[in-house]
Amino acid sequence: MRFHVTIRKRKISGSDIIKLTQLERNRTAIKEKIVEAALSVLPIVVIVLLLCLMVTPMRPDLLLCFLIGAVMLVVGMGLFSLGAEQSMTPIGSKIGTALTRTKNMPLILGVSFLLGFAITVAEPDLQVLAQTVPHIKSSVLLVTVGAGVGLFMAICMLRILTGASLRWILIVCYTLIFVLAAFTDRDFLCIAFDSGGVTTGPMTVPFILAMGLGVSKVRSDYRAEADSFGLVALCSIGPILSVLLLGFFSSGGSAVVDISAASYGDTAEIGHAFLAAIPVYMKEMAVAMLPIVAIFLVFQLALLRLSRRSLVKILIGILIIICTGGKILYRIDIVPYCTFHYVTFLRSRSVYIIVDLSVKCRYGICHKQRRHYHKDRYA
Repeated sequence: MRFHVTIRKRKISGSDIIKLTQLERNRTAIKEKIVEAALSVLPIVVIVLLLCLMVTPMRPDLLLCFLIGAVMLVVGMGLFSLGAEQSMTPIGSKIGTALTRTKNMPLILGVSFLLGFAITVAEPDLQVLAQTVPHIKSSVLLVTVGAGVGLFMAICMLRILTGASLRWILIVCYTLIFVLAAFTDRDFLCIAFDSGGVTTGPMTVPFILAMGLGVSKVRSDYRAEADSFGLVALCSIGPILSVLLLGFFSSGGSAVVDISAASYGDTAEIGHAFLAAIPVYMKEMAVAMLPIVAIFLVFQLALLRLSRRSLVKILIGILIIICTGGKILYRIDIVPYCTFHYVTFLRSRSVYIIVDLSVKCRYGICHKQRRHYHKDRYA
């Protein structure tokens, strides 16, 4: 008995090829972001493990929490960066271009202030800082820093449209900062300069750069492209000035941060602790993102009129940001356990040095973001 097998070849249409290409691009983008996050976090994990094994012992439950948090942090930071790049960058660029075309200066400055305020309040780095500062209420610090960034975001737009010299603006602003630093409360001095770092966060950087690029596109002179740079430097001044000014109107307290670590009896308690914290941070991130989404939807209905495909892509990026909960594990696990461990180490050796290893992690992510942003920009 003979069997005949007939193989039917299915023709691949052009739409199928486009879908396969897009799917491959998405996979590549996710892989790149995860690898970038892993390379940034890995040095910190190695240093902590070496200290745990050779210098200062850590309880097994805390070490397990740290390792679980590190793995989830890599995934969370990778997806968070991808979501910010997919949503915040096009939102900033398109709103900046649409605003400039209106030629309404009060509207441009007002919306720039609101966007700067909203994107700063939604920045996870600022939320972490606000929760660790003992003598300033979290809400007060969020509003103060957000107002500072919003004000200098408006100044940035004004500078791009008028072509003002960045050199003289920086000289005047930093002179004012040094004068205020000489007289402000010392409890606010350190917080002021730490607050300036929120403008280097993974969500703020692409948004500020994209909005500056969108505004500069409308200008036709040869200096327009050069004037779109320097926005992050200017926006970093806002939080420093605003917190220094806050020191003149608010008295610093003598409170200290309560450095303690939770204790877990078994692995089930660790799992429950993680699962219980994730919805809380997702809700906080959703509330923080609400003003940005509202402003974007207003512009979508009034000026932008994006296609359905572009709109869905941006909304998916926003959803990814919310689902990562603002780098949930960075806020749940890495900071408290690393802080507890290093303070214990420093106290045991009577060494009064503050070592901020998170700078390496932040610098790695932001440096790669700027590199990819400018590579896509000039492609």
